[in-house]
Amino acid sequence: MARMIETINRGSAELPLLCKEEMFMGEMVYAYGRVSTREQNLDRQLAAFREYGVPPENFFVDKQSGKDFDRPAYQSMLKVLEAGDTIVIKSIDRLGRNLFIFRKVFLSINCQ
Repeated sequence: MARMIETINRGSAELPLLCKEEMFMGEMVYAYGRVSTREQNLDRQLAAFREYGVPPENFFVDKQSGKDFDRPAYQSMLKVLEAGDTIVIKSIDRLGRNLFIFRKVFLSINCQ
């Protein structure tokens, strides 16, 4: 089962839902970032991924709407996920906007 981690904004500090020791228990750690348009900036998301120790080669980013999950980098990430892996995201809305589809995807990732 892969685990999905969202960072939470607490004032000026962003904290993961799990402590770093629990996040990185020897399995692969990936990060997924998304902005809706090519003009928007991914810098804050990428900085958060680096802060939590995700290797840059494990970043998956899309510059595309979150209305559905038919996004190239997102689909590529799903292909490499294995049981025990962790996905780090800056905020839950970066993964997607459709709650029904998000719930289905979340359960498929977390309940493999």
